[in-house]
Amino acid sequence: MNEPPVEWRFDDYTPTPRILPPRRASWRRARSALAIVAIVGLAALSAYLWSVNGTWVRQNETLRESASSLGAQLAQASADALAAQSELDDATARIRSLVNDEAQAGDKALVLTDVGAKLVECADARAQHIRYLNSASRYTAASLTANEAAVNEFCTSVIAAYVDAVAST
Repeated sequence: MNEPPVEWRFDDYTPTPRILPPRRASWRRARSALAIVAIVGLAALSAYLWSVNGTWVRQNETLRESASSLGAQLAQASADALAAQSELDDATARIRSLVNDEAQAGDKALVLTDVGAKLVECADARAQHIRYLNSASRYTAASLTANEAAVNEFCTSVIAAYVDAVAST
């Protein structure tokens, strides 16, 4: 395959092309090398993906175990919170009951104090009426009778209030 060299002439601008032999063997080698590189690359990619898959599976199992543990902890904390809320509600109800009882006791004591003060006024009014009777000559019989009726009416209403106050306690 030795060909003669291309001759150049001055009047010709382009050289006569030389016919080259086909390079099939070099293309076959390049394709083979490319195929080997592709196979090695695919094998490396497969190995990497297999490794990543294994890592992902282990990580997924770890996360599932953590999630399960956290779910159990959350359920326990929720149950504890419900129990604490129930205890808090019971304590709050008891405190409200005690406050109401104390307020009612205070109200009853105030009512009894007021009724006691009115009983003292009743006793004072009777004592005053007795003084009027002791010096009856200074007053008319009608005024003494009217005073006695007013004192009796006042004392009767105070005694009724006392009976009601004692009965409500």
